Amino acid sequence: MENLLRIELDIYALLLDAVMMISLSRRPLREATPLERYFPLIAGSIAFILVLDALSWALDGIPERGARFALHLTNTLYYMLYLVPLVIFTLFIDHISRQGTFPGGGMLHALALVIIVLFAAAAFTSPWTEAFYDLDATNHYVRGRLFNALVTASFLIGFIPECILFARRRNMPKRIFRLLALYPIPIVVGGLFQFYREGSAMLWPAATVSLLLVHITIQQRSLNIDAISGLYNQAAFMEMLQNWAANSLNSGNSDNFGAILFDIDNFKRINFDSGYEKGNEVLLATGYAIKSVLGPRDIAARVGADEFIVLSPAGAPALEDLESQILAQVREIVIAGIDQEITVSSAHAVFDQSTHPSIDSFLQTLDSLLYKKKESLKNVPLQPELPLS
Repeated sequence: MENLLRIELDIYALLLDAVMMISLSRRPLREATPLERYFPLIAGSIAFILVLDALSWALDGIPERGARFALHLTNTLYYMLYLVPLVIFTLFIDHISRQGTFPGGGMLHALALVIIVLFAAAAFTSPWTEAFYDLDATNHYVRGRLFNALVTASFLIGFIPECILFARRRNMPKRIFRLLALYPIPIVVGGLFQFYREGSAMLWPAATVSLLLVHITIQQRSLNIDAISGLYNQAAFMEMLQNWAANSLNSGNSDNFGAILFDIDNFKRINFDSGYEKGNEVLLATGYAIKSVLGPRDIAARVGADEFIVLSPAGAPALEDLESQILAQVREIVIAGIDQEITVSSAHAVFDQSTHPSIDSFLQTLDSLLYKKKESLKNVPLQPELPLS
């Protein structure tokens, strides 16, 4: 009777998992962005583990050789996949908490692979070494010698995404941060319950509840993303700018972040000559160009029809360098059907409490600097071409 209740719990969790996967399957996985691929990977691995968990409970205690072989197979696969959802979630947090590149990103992926392979190898040997589990003479499941070590490792690895999340909390809207910060609570509660009460099956159904928080996060995040450029929209940007300014004022630092404002040159002409679809391609390409040079703590948003802005925790010299990199990257944009060169005008400023008592005054300064720069460029006479010798 108890095993039947455990199986039913796994089935209900599996159905919830399936509903979430179906609701987010907007396009084929091969065409999805890296961030969009993480959710089906997390959900798929949890679903597979739930199936294995249900099968192991269904076979538990059946006194037949075939059942014993099937129990070894399901339990071995179960523990081989045990850490996979948690490791993938760590990579998911790394991606969702930043727009730019992370210098240690490759190392993080390599470390994740090493952890999965090491624990999968230990699980593979469990039928002979009794590392993570064992079967008694009546084919009942028994915890293995290294089970406590596995649980301890799970909790330690679980701290990594939370550390990343709290370190980069300024890089995301508060609602997204709060939802992701709640992610470990159901897993911790279910894991502790299962750890102290052997024979319970709360961990992976609880993990499905945590997955629901990730699902809600992705839905909420889509409300903060500009559909054309793929960057944050104006509403999300203003919320994060307020957070950055509040932190600056509270810390007493007058130059702990700056902003760069960009405006696509002759964008109306592009729309008029080439059509709005080509104009949208320019916006998308510009968004990619900006993101390609951002650091892990930088934020980019589209704040107008042809205006983009970047927030960076940098002083004037580093801000100028970032601005130059973005300008160079945009100049490399080539779009079929558009003859003119894609360029942007830009201006940057450092947030200073003494001259910017509010974020409105800071944005007005940026706007004014950009306007003056564009006007000065209009007044620069064209240099005559030198004759070919």
